[in-house]
Amino acid sequence: MKTNFLVVSLAALALGCSEIPADSSGADLFGVTDDMDPNAADLTIDPSLIDMKTSFNFDFEGCTSNSKQTEVLPLDIVLALDNSYSMDYDGKWEAVKAAIKSFTKSGKSTGISLGLQYYPARKTCSIDEYSTLALALTELPAGAATIATSLDGQVMGGSTPMVPLFEGIFANLKEYQAANPKRKVVFVLATDGVPDASCQSPPDPELPNTLDNVILLAGKAQTESPSIQTFVIGVGENLTVMDQVAAAGGSGKSFVVDTAGDTQTAFFAALDAIRQSSLQCEFEIPEPEEGKAIVYDQVNVSFTTPAGIDYFANVGGAENCAMAGDKGWYYDNPDMPTRVRLCTSSCDSVRLTQNSRIDIIFGCATIIP
Repeated sequence: MKTNFLVVSLAALALGCSEIPADSSGADLFGVTDDMDPNAADLTIDPSLIDMKTSFNFDFEGCTSNSKQTEVLPLDIVLALDNSYSMDYDGKWEAVKAAIKSFTKSGKSTGISLGLQYYPARKTCSIDEYSTLALALTELPAGAATIATSLDGQVMGGSTPMVPLFEGIFANLKEYQAANPKRKVVFVLATDGVPDASCQSPPDPELPNTLDNVILLAGKAQTESPSIQTFVIGVGENLTVMDQVAAAGGSGKSFVVDTAGDTQTAFFAALDAIRQSSLQCEFEIPEPEEGKAIVYDQVNVSFTTPAGIDYFANVGGAENCAMAGDKGWYYDNPDMPTRVRLCTSSCDSVRLTQNSRIDIIFGCATIIP
């Protein structure tokens, strides 16, 4: 069976540091080799399906380059599951549980690590109760049985304390991500409701349990370093309001599982869509050799297909991706970049284009829309 992945080469010319000679043309700054397998990519689409409505074409011949294949960052998913009373209605919990079990045993989850948190906790409003995962990150599919045991041990009851959940779990994930920069951590909230009347008068500086505060915390987790992306799976009706949480968390829009249909299949599909979205189109920026540095306003991204080469523009952040059509990218953290992220529409084109290649080019002024 073939494995789908992107060939990413890094063309490197680092300028702007006193240790770098004024004339560094032709220098092998990263010491990498051009040993990429031209047949490595196995991605499929009809190129005519790509909408080339935006084009950025520039001459990069002056940028000395060396190539190196990079790895897609290993993925860690932390899934917070609503165990409130209402999840017992209409078979929601049994369907969600079955979907997760199926996902952990499927080939699609191979190599991913999954951690679990449940809410409400026994001490419903205690941030500390949510800062330690109920089940630590467990690699799949080896950990499928352990995850199934944890799921089977849950009993529904209580309220929907999302704010203390978010405060506790983001503290955990931020610490983990900072200690594991070569992995990608995403947070997935699964819920059949919105923040309720619980936890309304917490001690300072804790926040009341309101939707506005959930949106605030998701936004801070996404924009502050290290960045944690939040996805939302709504299980039931009238949950489109949770789109605001997904948007603030950098995932665009929530997944809504209609419990009038096949809840198990729909929840599995949502998990798989999150897997695909998270695994693709985010690339770690390599560290230069000692005495050399990267100038981050001299970074560009090119997209090579059988039809030719196109260049993407740095839009500054996910919220500005529409400025570049289907040819945009941004840093994970503009102040202290560690990764290059393609905009969703750009990622769709790249991920689906056969024999494509992304090059990250250093040394020429960054293209902006």
